[in-house]
Amino acid sequence: MIPIRVSRLVENDIIPLLDIVDENTAKLTNLTCPFTLLAAHNFIKLYNTYGIKLNTGELIGAVELKPSGETAYLVAENWRKKGVCTEALKLVKRIARKQNIQTIWCKVDNNNIPSIRAAKKAGIQIRN
Repeated sequence: MIPIRVSRLVENDIIPLLDIVDENTAKLTNLTCPFTLLAAHNFIKLYNTYGIKLNTGELIGAVELKPSGETAYLVAENWRKKGVCTEALKLVKRIARKQNIQTIWCKVDNNNIPSIRAAKKAGIQIRN
């Protein structure tokens, strides 16, 4: 398992976030494509979004947690299929409990098998 942590995204995360959200990632997550500097700024300022970071501080993904319990997540392409997303979702579940959010769930495209697998492994409900 790759040691990661989640923490609120900050202004310094904008440029690394731009590097992570390439065209394919934007399409998978329904983010604005192309993902611009303004979109990254808004993503950090307007949403309850946490960065997925290695212990070195390198940003490798992000997880949003809405008050409704809905979560959305993305991981840099070179860090996919390594368990990063599953671990990040488990950490976000802890944050949700502290915010008195009882049920965590996500919407995932039926064709996005890796994302479905990560959500299920983390115990996240999948809704259509």
